Amino acid sequence: MVDIDMHGDTPRVEQVPLGKYTWHRIEVEFFSGIDPVTILEEALPKTGRDFALVRFIGTGRLGLSDLAALRAACEKLEDEFHFFEANLVKVGIEQNVDDLNLIAEAGALRVAAESIFEATSIEGRTEEDARIAQMALSHLFFLAQETAT
Repeated sequence: MVDIDMHGDTPRVEQVPLGKYTWHRIEVEFFSGIDPVTILEEALPKTGRDFALVRFIGTGRLGLSDLAALRAACEKLEDEFHFFEANLVKVGIEQNVDDLNLIAEAGALRVAAESIFEATSIEGRTEEDARIAQMALSHLFFLAQETAT
């Protein structure tokens, strides 16, 4: 801020802070076998969360249960920051047949899960088709977990 009392006086210049907010763009690549929630917490700012604007981008591959845990952790973190956006679209599904047991062990739901699971492979499909199948399998897993609790 510049202040001049009278014509011809020397101006007084005072620095005024314009904002307290800090932007953070954080990108993390996840791998199966490593706790994604711990990795998420380690990547985020520890202090000043009330004034932090965070755009978090996840990449890599996770099993269905790890991806569900990561999504739940991201939802819980939204209130800790002034702004928190998590983009997990690029996190692929690590193919693991054991995850299908967490959806259903038998019946029509299991058949549907297996069919979608097979479509998550990129072999013979476009990357977009495989990603859509991964999203569908992830949503099916989430719904199955919600009804189980």
